[in-house]
Amino acid sequence: MTAQGQPRSRFRHAIERKNFLGAMTSAQDMGVVSLDEALDLVCLAAEVAPDRFDGFARRWLVRLAAERPLRLGRA
Repeated sequence: MTAQGQPRSRFRHAIERKNFLGAMTSAQDMGVVSLDEALDLVCLAAEVAPDRFDGFARRWLVRLAAERPLRLGRA
């Protein structure tokens, strides 16, 4: 298993188990988190850490707008 594979596997497992702290730690260890993985983290925050949801959602929306060519209405 590569160095990237292990943190990514831990991330997926933490998301499935709704382990917010584990997902956060694994995401930091991964270094690069895909947009889809970041959305999984946003959704998990909404479920188990609602006090952190707004910040996560805002950062994800900014990243979405930067990485994908979307019209404002679609975003």
